[in-house]
Amino acid sequence: MYFAKQYITQCLSAAANSLRLTTQQIEIVALLKEEILSSTDLGEDIRMMKKITELSTLAIKLGEILNYLENGTIDFFKISDIFKDHSRNLIRDLSIMLESTNPASFKSSLDNMKNLNSELKEIKLDHHSNNIALQSDFESDRLKEKFILEDEVEDDELLLQQYEANILSPIKPFDEFLNRLLSDDYEFAEISYYINMFSNNFNNSKKFGFDLIAKMHFTIKESLELIKIKKLNPDKDVIDCLRACLIVIAAIVKRKDIDITNFLNKADSLNRKISSRL
Repeated sequence: MYFAKQYITQCLSAAANSLRLTTQQIEIVALLKEEILSSTDLGEDIRMMKKITELSTLAIKLGEILNYLENGTIDFFKISDIFKDHSRNLIRDLSIMLESTNPASFKSSLDNMKNLNSELKEIKLDHHSNNIALQSDFESDRLKEKFILEDEVEDDELLLQQYEANILSPIKPFDEFLNRLLSDDYEFAEISYYINMFSNNFNNSKKFGFDLIAKMHFTIKESLELIKIKKLNPDKDVIDCLRACLIVIAAIVKRKDIDITNFLNKADSLNRKISSRL
């Protein structure tokens, strides 16, 4: 288990080194690695992480790595390449987690995870004092509970995949629409259509805890609403900023390891502009 802990924490370090982290984000990564290294039951702790919204998607990837280490056949001739793949696969989910939390809220999430663990242990201890018949009934219920919860985790993965598909699908057609919007070659109903679409994607992003992606959708939606009522002119600067929001969304969802600072700055510039006109 010590090898698994070292492997996973070094994967996290490699993934973090690919990101431009703030001091607070560096602290969060350090807290996460400390939690993994001090864990007495890493498999159970990762399973508990999957139940915490802010940690769930990253925990799924960590669970896959742990499963490989515990159950896979490790080819030490290829371990370096596999380690690089594992690290790269963590970058996107680590980035999203870091964007949606801070050291205080992260510590709170870890506390929630520990509380869940404690409650489960208390249930097991209380039950141990019951008679064999009750124990049998309880174990049957626990198996059912485990089955249901594991299905929920699988359902969450499917929902996340569907969410990502829904986020990415309008990007190309909307990018083409922006070109037509700039040249005043569009149908008025198209604006309402995209307002509704980006509003839905904003709400879904908030539901999954992807605050930065949600912010980009909100900026696009609000901009379109102002354009619709003639309070914002869709000139080249506005169109470039709208396209910057799209690029930020796509870069995060597609796990693109690139510097998006300039695009974030353009998106923030547009956000300030529309805020002054609301």
